[in-house]
Amino acid sequence: AEDGIRDAQESRGLGDVYKRQLSFQTFYSSDTSSYWVIVQVLYGLTLFGSLIATGVRIYIWTKSNPAEYLGDQFASGAFLNGIYLFCDSLTKGIFFFLLGVSSYWFLFYKLQANLYVVIPPMTNVQDYLAFRVNVYIVAILAAIAGLLRVYIDSSAKVIFLDWERKYTSARLEDKEVSAWRTLFVANEYSELTVYRILNLEWDFIIFLFFIRGLEWQDLAAETPYLTLDVDNIAINIILKFFLTAILLIIIGLANYGLRRAIYIWYPLPYVSFVDLCSVANISMIIFDGPLHGYYLHGVNAVGKANGTMEELIKAFEQERQGRTRSRAPLGIASSNPNDANVIQTFDVYFSHQRKREVDNLFEKRRSLWLKETRSGPKVSEKSPSNRFENVLQEEGSSIEQFQSYWRGKIEGIDRRERSLAFDQTTFERFIGIPPVNLATFTTGEPHLEPDPSYSYKNVILAGRDLKLLLISIAIYEFWDVITGNTIVAAILTWAYQRFLVYLRESIGEDNLRTYSMIDDRFLL
Repeated sequence: AEDGIRDAQESRGLGDVYKRQLSFQTFYSSDTSSYWVIVQVLYGLTLFGSLIATGVRIYIWTKSNPAEYLGDQFASGAFLNGIYLFCDSLTKGIFFFLLGVSSYWFLFYKLQANLYVVIPPMTNVQDYLAFRVNVYIVAILAAIAGLLRVYIDSSAKVIFLDWERKYTSARLEDKEVSAWRTLFVANEYSELTVYRILNLEWDFIIFLFFIRGLEWQDLAAETPYLTLDVDNIAINIILKFFLTAILLIIIGLANYGLRRAIYIWYPLPYVSFVDLCSVANISMIIFDGPLHGYYLHGVNAVGKANGTMEELIKAFEQERQGRTRSRAPLGIASSNPNDANVIQTFDVYFSHQRKREVDNLFEKRRSLWLKETRSGPKVSEKSPSNRFENVLQEEGSSIEQFQSYWRGKIEGIDRRERSLAFDQTTFERFIGIPPVNLATFTTGEPHLEPDPSYSYKNVILAGRDLKLLLISIAIYEFWDVITGNTIVAAILTWAYQRFLVYLRESIGEDNLRTYSMIDDRFLL
């Protein structure tokens, strides 16, 4: 019989090398029925909590944007901000829900000495469908929230107030107030609007160094232990979501914390900008809402800024020696008595009557500006600020009226009329509720609230850094799940962030030109 088999093998050309190979595979799985019940309950609670948070935030928005003042514009404003608040709340809720679910699997599947749970293999497509869909949903919501947030912040109205009076310098016969200081401050503010504390490029370079350079992405392989020595083992998208999201959060927060830690030695640009306003003798009011804004007190300590460089250096020396007035208004009602000497930034709340007066004054100024730019004289090379100065002269006294009124208000604070300034409680500041009822604040003088935290940064990208970090992570995870390539996902996320910067810069500059009446050739 053996000879017969051997003859048959040789007749087929196989000879002695004929073999029959057998392979075995073992699959382990766990019952996930109870797991899915818990996840569905938690998911429902997450959605419910996000909707409650949206409702509360819309209510707070109505307190700062009363229908009694906005009238017909209330519905459109509430709709736009309602969409943003809805997308933002759901983004945070669903993102951290996914982070919690992925952390459960990573901790109990990868980091336990004894295996208690077995993650479903990637071949079970149905088990990962809900996770993929929610990654897509949170990325879409995050992208919409980012675009709306930048658009809303870009719509802030900016007013420049020049405190310089007509005078004769010791060496220069400056009978007129120069517009160049205002133009310079406006350009610096325009650049400041796109400044970010976090450097997204460096964040992703460091991230890719760990994920691709050190091959940390292999830690997300479908194997129940932490190791980089994996071959032909699939990368699990849930485990990778947790790994990459946590790493990006740590890198981003470390970057942000380090920049804030060295703040004493290297002041942040939005802090230095207030000093620039003081040197230029230019104050600013930034309206981020119909009745609320931020006031940057830029009064020069020596009372003037026009002059020679020697005069400017002399003024700095006098201020260093304490021979000038404080840069800040002196009559600030602050819980910290030392704040009165340093605070130059304020929250300001206008009554309905005063805000309408301001709107009417500057609408008149804007109309004259448009008339000047469309049919007025050309700007001469020798005096490129003529158009700006012509409007100031041709509009009569509209801007001078407001500057005179505001100067009287600030001087009133200097006379320690403490009713003009007050402190907001920590709780009110935290949740964003105005310290006065704006719906019934129909008449009266504006109220100033000392703001040592420079909250005006909320209208520039630097004030939205942590929010934009979360949006970046959500969009990165979306592209990572779709492409499976960390480098491609990082590049596409970077492209979205650059688009936000472009959007903030372009809309912000157009808005700055419109309300500050600065020719586009002088806004670099």
